[in-house]
Amino acid sequence: MRIQVKGECPSAKAVRTGLAAEGFAVSDWFPTYKIHIGETEGAIPEVDGVDCELERQVVNSIATIAGTDVLLRRPGGVRSDQEIRILIPRNQEMAAAVEQAAIKGFALATNNKSNWRMTWFGK
Repeated sequence: MRIQVKGECPSAKAVRTGLAAEGFAVSDWFPTYKIHIGETEGAIPEVDGVDCELERQVVNSIATIAGTDVLLRRPGGVRSDQEIRILIPRNQEMAAAVEQAAIKGFALATNNKSNWRMTWFGK
């Protein structure tokens, strides 16, 4: 599975590095998942995606690790269950927590599917 992390802010670079450290293939070529990371002037993180396992895991991880509310963006934004956009506040402490939460949420969302497939093939 290949993951494309779009964005040039320091948070995007940190998420790219963290996903690679977790063993994910971070690449711009033929990605299975896309993560758009940017910065916001607001005080809380913003997530744009569709109602799916990836969005649920990322939002729950952000709320738990960062200990903050999360603003969900819906109309006209991301339209795929394999794509998500995360806007991270410029506050350095909040940014570090949201970066960790995004990596953990992504790992949780994709590992659930992998375990299911392996169980199915094992029968």
